[in-house]
Amino acid sequence: MYSTGLIPIEGHDNLYRDPKTNAIICKNDDQFTTYIKQRNKIAEKNALVEQTAEEVKELKSELSEIKQLLLKLMSDINT
Repeated sequence: MYSTGLIPIEGHDNLYRDPKTNAIICKNDDQFTTYIKQRNKIAEKNALVEQTAEEVKELKSELSEIKQLLLKLMSDINT
C-alpha cells in the first residue's frame, strides 16, 4: 500500500483513489482551483439561462394580457 493510503490512477498524474470512500482525489491545487472556477462559471451561466427563460415566460404572459385588452377595446369601439 502507498504511504498516504491513496492509490494512483493510471494515466492521471495528480488523481488518486481513496480506498475507504472510493472517492477520486486531485492532489494538484491549481487544477482543482481551475475546476472550481469552471464549475462556478457553468452554474452562473445556467442560472442566467433559467432567469432569462422565466423573464420570457413572464413577458409572454403580459403580452397575451395586453392582446386580450386590445381585442376587448376594439370590440367595445365597434359596438
